[in-house]
Amino acid sequence: MSDTVLEHSDAKRGLVASAAPHYYRAGHYGIEASSPGVTLALIAQEDRFNMEARRGKAARLVASVHKIFGVAPVQAPLTVSTGDVDFVGVGVSRWHVISRAQYNAQLHEKLREATDGLASLVDVSHGFTTFQLSGAFAAQALAKLVRCDLDGASFPPGACAATEAHGMSLQLRRRLRNDVYECAVPRSFGGSLFHALVTAAEQFGIYAAELPENARINAN
Repeated sequence: MSDTVLEHSDAKRGLVASAAPHYYRAGHYGIEASSPGVTLALIAQEDRFNMEARRGKAARLVASVHKIFGVAPVQAPLTVSTGDVDFVGVGVSRWHVISRAQYNAQLHEKLREATDGLASLVDVSHGFTTFQLSGAFAAQALAKLVRCDLDGASFPPGACAATEAHGMSLQLRRRLRNDVYECAVPRSFGGSLFHALVTAAEQFGIYAAELPENARINAN
């Protein structure tokens, strides 16, 4: 069963395409402040692929991706980005390819070309829920939950880590720009992570952002 809440308008306006999962409630939580210390957003319209090199073909795969996309993924827990597509190291010869741009068909075609005969490619978009945290106290809030040193010297922009929060397996990464953190969990843990993040950030004041109109959420 889907955990997405669908909203309907009147017959003249038709169906509103998508809404938040039932657990996600936009609004302000915690202390009252002129501006929140943390802003939380549920990511919509994310394409995520697991790309794993076949045995002995990691170097050729990296070269092929570089030829097609113009960037070379690295064998480390780091993000390499084209601007529209991120290649995130999540294991030995394994990456998550993440895009939020509006050209799905072209991305799929380019990935198939880059990985042909060199890697397995699996669409895991609907397997994950991703939250984004920003604001002056985002790192302090996350530090309550994860087993990572979030100091800039240890976890610089682009870094990622497989960790856990309240017993949930979590992929944590720091975006390359704007000092933003992202937490991706298996979709069934989305509600638990939302509540954990809100609770951790309440002392700083937290704003859960409204979703874009007609957002597509990976919740089916």
